[in-house]
Amino acid sequence: MSSESLIFKGSFNVYSLVGHSGDVTAIATSSENPDMILTASRDKTIIMWTLTRDESAYGYPKRILHGHNGFVSDVVVSSDGQFALSASWDKTLRLWDLNTGLTTRRFVGHTSDVLSVSFSADNRQIVSGSRDRTIKLWNTLGECKFNIQEEGHTEWVSCVRFSPNPLNPVIVSAGWDKVVKVSYCLVSRGFDFVSAFRFGFPPSFRISTFDARCAAKHDDFTTCVIFATSEGLSIPMRPLNYPPRSLISADGSRSMVGAQHNPPSTTRTIADLWRLALVQVWELSKCKLRTNHFGHTGYISTVTVSPDGSLCASGGKDGITMLWDLNEGKHLYSLEAGDTINALVFSPNRYWLCAATDSAIKIFDLESKSIVDELKPEFETTQGGRAPIATSLAWSADGQTLFAGYSDNVTRVYSVVA
Repeated sequence: MSSESLIFKGSFNVYSLVGHSGDVTAIATSSENPDMILTASRDKTIIMWTLTRDESAYGYPKRILHGHNGFVSDVVVSSDGQFALSASWDKTLRLWDLNTGLTTRRFVGHTSDVLSVSFSADNRQIVSGSRDRTIKLWNTLGECKFNIQEEGHTEWVSCVRFSPNPLNPVIVSAGWDKVVKVSYCLVSRGFDFVSAFRFGFPPSFRISTFDARCAAKHDDFTTCVIFATSEGLSIPMRPLNYPPRSLISADGSRSMVGAQHNPPSTTRTIADLWRLALVQVWELSKCKLRTNHFGHTGYISTVTVSPDGSLCASGGKDGITMLWDLNEGKHLYSLEAGDTINALVFSPNRYWLCAATDSAIKIFDLESKSIVDELKPEFETTQGGRAPIATSLAWSADGQTLFAGYSDNVTRVYSVVA
């Protein structure tokens, strides 16, 4: 690991972010906006902080997001840094515009506390996990597209995370049933998921796929199109008598105008068939269980995925961090944290894994598979004779600063030093 380590920047009030009146349950950072972080709390709010990194104060609350009627259990930021997504014990999710601080969508459907949320790599899909034992897949319009119930968790779903790798679109989930589940969510390899097609003049035809590649181009009128999926299903587009003039939105959710002709009743328009194709592709791309990972002896409270999407780490009541290979679907090794694990996070630029436990924050070097640092600052106050507990973690995008939320309502800042 070299000689790098982490230090707590300052005392209780200096280089700490103080503003919540409840446990800090989640922290989110953004590579697009490195001077901003979000913290969620049991005080039912989300605070948007501006980081000044001054000696007198590390940051200040720029905006407080109100709306939830229960504890806010999780918060994440979209990859463009423009939106935030939150989960709450009020059974809802909320999508926030960070430029205005207003809720743009409210997601209703869970029947119990929502414990975790995550954006897909392209921000078009949202996944949530709840105490109702279900995992729901949503679009950004607030519509629930799929419930993962078959082969799902048998107890509370405590944490859900999308892989950041768009070429391996999996959802990793953990629950109080002591199981980590990896579900394949979206058919994206090859030319499976058609996101858009267009006709041009002179007559030509292009298909663009989910992975942004162009599948075909014809320089003459196109009379028939067949979509093939990895599941072996062909979805035909009927021949048209005239050059079509359809325009389909990039996300495939709506067509602006159909083909300009009058087909017989047995023939569908290109727009109609597009909708049919989307339905079929959606049916094929439902989340399917890929792997069950067993090994924990207590409930699992947290999972995290490595920045390249190749590894997953899980932890919980048994104080063991288990590392899993998401590509091979196998257990790699386990790390002993020594206490209940509340949060896990991979470093974005080092081979480190950080674990927030009831006693301290443990820094694991994954090359040596050992604890190389332990963060346990001296607290000026205690809660019933016990030091505050680290409940949430997040790295800055550059990997130089670790933010930790605590049960005494404070977010503390740790900096990497050589």
